[in-house]
Amino acid sequence: MDLPTLWHFAGDWHTQTPGPGFVRRDPAAAASYFAGVGLRGSFWGLPD
Repeated sequence: MDLPTLWHFAGDWHTQTPGPGFVRRDPAAAASYFAGVGLRGSFWGLPD
């Protein structure tokens, strides 16, 4: 993972933090998010 991808991934991923009203992403939503920020491969549950 290159630095720009990591920055985008982490910044957007952590906009939802555990607390009152927190709703965990379901696996399909997480996979969609991963693909949307440019992640690929089996580690992320995505095609290569």
